[in-house]
Amino acid sequence: MKYPEGDEVRVGDIIWTNGGCHVRRVVQVLSAEEALKWGIEDDSGLMWARNINPHSPIDMRGFESESDFSYEGIGKLSPEELQYVEYLVHVLEAQLKEKIWHHPYALYYPVFYRLND
Repeated sequence: MKYPEGDEVRVGDIIWTNGGCHVRRVVQVLSAEEALKWGIEDDSGLMWARNINPHSPIDMRGFESESDFSYEGIGKLSPEELQYVEYLVHVLEAQLKEKIWHHPYALYYPVFYRLND
């Protein structure tokens, strides 16, 4: 399974959803058969979590059908975009004087807007 940009979809990827407004983390890649086991009849696709902290438990999940990737704006963050998100987390950590990114119970739900050039 691939993103519209051509990269392979992998568990742990940080992605754009909702037309490029939300940042999410891929927690599972599902074939059409696996999706049916979850009661999803759409197609193959990916399950995402709102919390992008790789060290935290998985919270609420959502599903995006592979056939809707282009329409829904599903895509992997570029290395520059991911670096920007991590920088913002570290700025927030400095302000709070508390670890977020590597803390197993810290939740981080970023909402940004991807500018399409």
